[in-house]
Amino acid sequence: MEIDLEKTNIPSEPLRWSALAAQRETGINRATIQKRLAGANILPGPDGLYSTRDLLKSIHGDIAAEKLRKIELTNEREEIKNAALKRELIPAKEVSKNLNNLTLALRSEILGCADITKDRKDSLLRHLKGVKWTE
Repeated sequence: MEIDLEKTNIPSEPLRWSALAAQRETGINRATIQKRLAGANILPGPDGLYSTRDLLKSIHGDIAAEKLRKIELTNEREEIKNAALKRELIPAKEVSKNLNNLTLALRSEILGCADITKDRKDSLLRHLKGVKWTE
């Protein structure tokens, strides 16, 4: 049997979809489709309809973007691991502990220094107290 290559069910113009037509075709509730379109920040065209690509992206997600995001996250994790192995990173708790120890040492030195006036000591201690080492 010979196939007629001129005969096709593919329209000559790209398909455009309303949420209702998409519901009939996919079996997914219209409200769900509308929610997914809104969640993907996909707006209808000037005709009030959606392209097949936009409809599929809202239903199934943007696979290329998801793959790229996964690759970026994997690369970021590897960079952090490598930096930690090279000792380029210091754990936040260690930094906070060291800065608090520094604050205590500075406070002790300021209070014990006989060469500084009481007003100057009070000023230095106020500045030291105002420093936020952690969020």
